Amino acid sequence: MDIVFFNVVIEEVLEYYRKEYYNGIGIEKFLQGKVLFITGATGFLAKVLVEKILRTSPDVSKMYLVMRAKNKEDAYRRLKTELLDAELFKCVKEKYGKYYEAFMMNKLVPVVGNVSQYDLGMEDSANEMKKNVQIIVNSAAYTSFYPRYDDTLDINAMGPYHLMDFAKKCIKLELFVHISSVIEFFVPAYVNIPRTGIIMEQKLCLPNSMGKENLVSESSSTVILENERKLVSNCKKTCADNVIAEKLKELGLQR
Repeated sequence: MDIVFFNVVIEEVLEYYRKEYYNGIGIEKFLQGKVLFITGATGFLAKVLVEKILRTSPDVSKMYLVMRAKNKEDAYRRLKTELLDAELFKCVKEKYGKYYEAFMMNKLVPVVGNVSQYDLGMEDSANEMKKNVQIIVNSAAYTSFYPRYDDTLDINAMGPYHLMDFAKKCIKLELFVHISSVIEFFVPAYVNIPRTGIIMEQKLCLPNSMGKENLVSESSSTVILENERKLVSNCKKTCADNVIAEKLKELGLQR
């Protein structure tokens, strides 16, 4: 009797979850008709995200994909060679057949830009995007783990800073997603860096007048970024050209 009762309870629980979560947690519905802005669009993670959205939520309105390029023509070339022609989009291509390219070009808008610059360097598209973008996904990152510090600072620090400033001007914004470049485990086969074990991410705090720690505010984070940029500038001024790259890498490890 107990076993029968137990089986009935299990079936009821399973049936509840089947009904409750059959249609997922609502992401597909949320994305319907939405305008997205995705940085790092030609990178590994962003391409997977774009493919997933187009395959499972084709009713998305459009996706602005910011990428470094000389001009619009070069941006469209990168869109075609690095996304449309990629093996990753095989399922989407099979689904739409001869209409595949038309579908992709209707949904994807390549934008010439650079996250390390004010307004993300998008002179031509910035105003239009500020009026229409509802979701921002930041996947732009410098992922070398033994980089020059100036490169890391420009993309991984100033990039999110400029993007947050841009997001504040998007009048329809509903969601901002930041994909961190920090990973906890360094895999020797993937990361060429002279550090081993677990590298923990810590909260960035400053002591207040009472000796207690406060999370860094927007104004204090601006000061921190400016100080770091001064360090980079001083390093460039004091180092000879033939050693500056190595010195900036050393500075990156120190910071």
